[in-house]
Amino acid sequence: MNAHATTPTSQLRSTTEDFGKGVGAPFRGMLTIASNPRLWPFAITPTLLLGLLLASGATLATQLYDWLVTRAGGLAQHGAAGSGLLWVTKALIILALAIVVLVVSFVFVPALSAPFMDRIAAKLDTRKLTEPPLLVGAWRSIRVALAGIAVFGIPQLFLAALGALISPLSWLFGAVAWVLSAVALAYDALDWPLARRGLGVRARLAWMGEHKRIVAGLGVGVWIISWVPGLSIVLLAGIVAGGVSLVNHLESVEGPIG
Repeated sequence: MNAHATTPTSQLRSTTEDFGKGVGAPFRGMLTIASNPRLWPFAITPTLLLGLLLASGATLATQLYDWLVTRAGGLAQHGAAGSGLLWVTKALIILALAIVVLVVSFVFVPALSAPFMDRIAAKLDTRKLTEPPLLVGAWRSIRVALAGIAVFGIPQLFLAALGALISPLSWLFGAVAWVLSAVALAYDALDWPLARRGLGVRARLAWMGEHKRIVAGLGVGVWIISWVPGLSIVLLAGIVAGGVSLVNHLESVEGPIG
């Protein structure tokens, strides 16, 4: 019998090891950032940008809230019912403005942080490649984010709608949506190292399909971090470092990508 023949046990061990490497990648990336003070100025950027956008958004939202409430103030003239309706209107305005500020901040921070994350990727990447201009890096990040919304975000909304319409199968649609969410998080984490190798959206999705076990683990690792709202933004540098380390590892085994 061939000593190198693949057995079910060895396949399971290989799958588990690859998945575990993926899950641990963002956490190892955080340790890499923490142990490299030269990376700290770049790593802190997403947190600073998030704070700036949230503060600016809160200021604008407060002004808009005052204007909207003033416009709706006439409701109070209609007795108790009008006062109750005004209270509900104020609550809905606050909720809507808060959601808008949070969504805008979480969407734009990664794009604005792209040039700084590119610097981290360049310093940790074992391949020395030509660095894109600052605006090119930011625009690439926006394109990748939009592609991710089209490939992963829209199907997740569709699945959520199906779950609401077909409640007996909501668990199934929810499970599929969760898988898509994990893959989308891995897609984002691998953006920097794969973009540096010139992989477009189709090419990187194909590459991810060829390394599905380690990519699935990476997605789960980032998903765990994302349980705390905003934490994936604060720890974006560690997630980037984790993605770079995985690509470095796979290239050392399989050869250059792209």
